[in-house]
Amino acid sequence: PQSRYYNGLAAEALRRLAAALPADRRLRILEIGAGSGGTTEAALPALPADRTSYVFSDLSELFLARARERFSKYGFVTYRRLDICRDIASQGFAPGAFDVVIAANALHAVPDLRLALRQAALLTAPQGMLLLREITRSTPLLGFDITFGPLLGELGDDDLRRGRPFLPVEAWSRLLEENGFAAPVSFPEDPDDVFDEHVLIARALPGEDDAGQAFLPLAETAAPQAGADEPGGHPLLGEKLCSPLAETQFQGVLGVSRQPWLGDHLVFDFVVVPATAHFEIALAAGAEYFGCDRAAVRDMSLREALILREGRPRVSQVVLTPGPGETVSFKTFSRAAEDDAEWRLHALGELCLDSLERPDQEGRLDELRKRFHEEIPVDAYYRKFDSYGAVRYGPAFRGLSRLWRGGGEALAEVRTPASLADDAGRCRVHPALLDACLQSMVAALVRSDDELSGGHGFMPFGVDGVRFFRPAPNVVWCHARMRPGEGFDQDIFTADFTIMDSRERSSPKSTACT
Repeated sequence: PQSRYYNGLAAEALRRLAAALPADRRLRILEIGAGSGGTTEAALPALPADRTSYVFSDLSELFLARARERFSKYGFVTYRRLDICRDIASQGFAPGAFDVVIAANALHAVPDLRLALRQAALLTAPQGMLLLREITRSTPLLGFDITFGPLLGELGDDDLRRGRPFLPVEAWSRLLEENGFAAPVSFPEDPDDVFDEHVLIARALPGEDDAGQAFLPLAETAAPQAGADEPGGHPLLGEKLCSPLAETQFQGVLGVSRQPWLGDHLVFDFVVVPATAHFEIALAAGAEYFGCDRAAVRDMSLREALILREGRPRVSQVVLTPGPGETVSFKTFSRAAEDDAEWRLHALGELCLDSLERPDQEGRLDELRKRFHEEIPVDAYYRKFDSYGAVRYGPAFRGLSRLWRGGGEALAEVRTPASLADDAGRCRVHPALLDACLQSMVAALVRSDDELSGGHGFMPFGVDGVRFFRPAPNVVWCHARMRPGEGFDQDIFTADFTIMDSRERSSPKSTACT
């Protein structure tokens, strides 16, 4: 599935390039080391057949023969043998003959990367484009060593690669600039270094007589970055992976460098992704799956805390499996950025299409305000939390503005911190806002401040259901109600939450959080 994603990036870059060229401009493309044709299969449908010439090249006559059969319906493709480390003229290739040169996981297999890039630059027209797809981790994937490792010859540039075939993105960029190319860019953007592969695009240097008009305007033809195609650019879900399987998969990155507000949620001094983030991720995946905002969560179980040790990011995945009727089961996983890191299961449950039958909330907030007379100073409330030592909330998670309690219930005014405004606008309910709503549960449990200083810390581990009627505004009111017979002296308890805006309309409703 990830291979399809990276090939999709390359195909999109070609599609944008073809669209940016004049209608009478022919596009000449060479693919080096095309092999089994995975990238070719993605690229060809993106190109205009009436003005494209595509040369599929490889060292192996077997790959060439199979490609002729596989891509026979594309009349603009020709098939030629090419060794990129040998003199190109002796192989019948003219300098500057191609507007675009493609190499997908091909160059790392050559003995001399510098020579291969100089040869590729020689084949590329002045200010034409080189499009690379390469594994960018110095430690190879286990599957690579087993399946493809034996196909690699001896590397002749040990000063560059030190016996390993792969280079990181930064090294590729330097190498491109040192060997005939300029302005390299890479996709997806990866500040936390968690992606195994990248697509790199660079422009060949202009010729001596070139007037300086670039053949390829990179800003217009650059491939989309990870997550860019998501509706509203969801800050947690990540990108949808292409897959032939029945399951739908999303992959993203969770980390303090990506989502700085996560650093304000500490459990025993570890940064822990709050349970409410799993709610939001599941609902965002459901909205993508069903194609609407009517997704609701049912029977969600939180299996293991997602800990960002030393603030390091983790790769996250959500896997949706179709169920009966309009239902789909989901699981959320994460792993460390290292290639051989183990995937950990964090949450699972079911998504369904909600009927959106909104409860009648007319006058509800006024009625609730009249019922609550004991107001708790919020600053003192958070000091009590700090005294527990188990859970510490930073500024992003101190959203309680006002708080009342009484008779196993609590009412809270909750505000989204201004620093989270951008992310909040792309969520149904921002996890920090919803977490602050859940914090009011403790006020509903206790009967006095003395009970509040008992040193307890509570974490949710199950949810009967979460329903969203519309995205939450920046200021909401939360009504927390303990189930009959529940109390602060119990190890496990259940509460219901209704969240409303100040106009007394129900926004989301989270029920039976245990």
